[in-house]
Amino acid sequence: MNESLETASALRIKPRRVSEPRDLVLVVLLAVFAVFLTDAFFFTGLNLGVGLGQIGVCACFVWYLWKARRAVTAYAVFCFLCLPALAVSLFCSDDSLLKFLACTAILILAAVGALELLNLRREQTGTCRSVLDVGWVLFSAPFCGLPESVWAVFHRNGAGGAPKTRRIGAALIGVGCAIPALFVVMPLLTSSDAAFEGLVRRLTIRDLPIHVIALIVGVGLGLLVFSQLFYLPQAGRKGTRSASAFRGVEPLIVGSFLTVLSLVYLAYLLSQGAYFFEGFRGLLPAGYTPAMYARRGFFEMCTICVMNLAFFFGAASVCRRREGRVPAFIRLLMCFLCLFSLTLVAISASKMVLYIRSFGMTRLRILTSAFMLVLAVGFICLILRLFRSGVPYLKVTLIAAAAVLLILSFVNVDRIVASYNTAAYRSGALSGIDVKTISELSDAAVPSLLDLADDADPEVARLARAELVARADAFFEVGPDGRPVPVSADWRGYNLVSARAKALLLQNWDRIQTWRTAAESREG
Repeated sequence: MNESLETASALRIKPRRVSEPRDLVLVVLLAVFAVFLTDAFFFTGLNLGVGLGQIGVCACFVWYLWKARRAVTAYAVFCFLCLPALAVSLFCSDDSLLKFLACTAILILAAVGALELLNLRREQTGTCRSVLDVGWVLFSAPFCGLPESVWAVFHRNGAGGAPKTRRIGAALIGVGCAIPALFVVMPLLTSSDAAFEGLVRRLTIRDLPIHVIALIVGVGLGLLVFSQLFYLPQAGRKGTRSASAFRGVEPLIVGSFLTVLSLVYLAYLLSQGAYFFEGFRGLLPAGYTPAMYARRGFFEMCTICVMNLAFFFGAASVCRRREGRVPAFIRLLMCFLCLFSLTLVAISASKMVLYIRSFGMTRLRILTSAFMLVLAVGFICLILRLFRSGVPYLKVTLIAAAAVLLILSFVNVDRIVASYNTAAYRSGALSGIDVKTISELSDAAVPSLLDLADDADPEVARLARAELVARADAFFEVGPDGRPVPVSADWRGYNLVSARAKALLLQNWDRIQTWRTAAESREG
């Protein structure tokens, strides 16, 4: 009997970790910020409210992990500094796609920063295999730590260090059980007494079901972030993955595969060089319009670049190594793949410049150009990595992507598009201007629409004025005295671009009303 007890004692699992006051502060703050963020998202979208909520969550994230830090690197500092900047961009930009990308980047950069700060990487730093570590932080850590973190919240150290249940846990369980009961009791009490019914109606919260859903989702989100933060500092460094028994494919097989591709790519460049490289001089091949030349092959080139990335990493992964490195002739072939891809990117960029000069600028053309820039940075880093094993190509590419995203978010792409097209139209560089395309842009296009409202072309002026009238109707109601009355809006939906557009519309209110009257008289 004693022997079995000693064995059990020797095999006893490490005592569970209970929460400290700092942990309770964290879980409360995360719950508050997450509920605020979720509620703001449901009612006002990705604007000021969501940005402030994300700043709060990110501040809690960095504050909690900083005490447990094991290493502080410039890369980690960069990742953490990007978090509030990207959150601020949510209410400084009115571009839905860029806002979505900013939220995605916040998740990725937070995970990368945590890995750097806590020195938890299991894969090689700065390579594509680091994606596995990021996935572990984002998707595995929150759920791995969820049981322990929930248990810790409701327990504290008692006498002699033994875990003791917190009273707040029992109280929260009782409150949680009472909520479903209230959904049955409240309707019965309301129908039984007129006075109580009047009181309930006065206390009724507008859109209560949505607020309740936001509360549930927000608390759940806050708890997941807390479990992630509670778990990561205790996770420890797991060490690199054990080497696989797979020794790799014969280099000759990989080399033959890459040689065939390289010969086809080389023949492609030689046969089409005179045609494609005209784009660098802004000249058109015979029989091609600017639209035909710019569009042809563009998306195919992007697809080939992505496939070359797959071929590159596939060759690096499966090729049998000699003295820890891929054989030199394989690296040369991989280098040619990157150089060919860079050539395609350069040709595509020259085509895009020609397309913009001929037909003006659009959001898609700017975002595509930004993507090509990041792609070029990635291929350059891969070439350097082939000959210098210490080049962290994924780090550099991620930094470049984050920097480009921040620039696009703060320079206001829609404003640039509208301003460029209007200026090119005024200078004669563009023979015409598509007012409908500008009207599809965000509120950043309002200054350009005001410029076009006085255009010499009556159709351009009519379309611009009609759009300005529609935007004014979205922001203002006409008061009894004919003056504008702002439409009531939730402050959490504040957006800097929309606020500036609203101010311009207010300054030109009398002109807009004149245009409205003229349009109504024409329709009448």
